[in-house]
Amino acid sequence: MTSPDEHNRELQRKVEMRLREMEDRIHATDTPLYETEKYQPENSQNLG
Repeated sequence: MTSPDEHNRELQRKVEMRLREMEDRIHATDTPLYETEKYQPENSQNLG
């Protein structure tokens, strides 16, 4: 039987490993970046 300290260390190790996996996934995604422009309707000159 494991002691409470050993159990806590094992849980902590599992949590840290899972967090590392999640961070790796976040940083591994190559999200494409798109150049954007502000939308300007054709009649925007008449608004002033």
